Amino acid sequence: MAGAGFEIRVNDTTTHGAFEVRDMDSLAGQKVVPMRKKLVADFHDLGLSTVDNTEGMTWGPTLPGGERTLLLASDDNFAQEEVTQIVALVLRRTPRATPACARAQDNRGAGTGAPGSTAVPP
Repeated sequence: MAGAGFEIRVNDTTTHGAFEVRDMDSLAGQKVVPMRKKLVADFHDLGLSTVDNTEGMTWGPTLPGGERTLLLASDDNFAQEEVTQIVALVLRRTPRATPACARAQDNRGAGTGAPGSTAVPP
């Protein structure tokens, strides 16, 4: 079954303010400040017809309103039960300058021309 067992989450992460730990032999007993992350998109919440083995990610074009696009891709691995999928997330800045997903577009299959979009709360 296509998409069975895949959970994909996109997080905005930063090491700003986190402790540098690469030279520590152990974190046991240490009080450290970890890096921070904020969920930007959970594919389960995007209303996609399926979620498959996403293997590629790149920045797309900046839209006229200043929003950034993030493109994610999976291929069907030449398997009947898998899908080739391109997902475009539109990211906008919230007042606190943290990226939030505005909407997603799922174009399943080459040349199908059947996009769908859904809103994702910031």
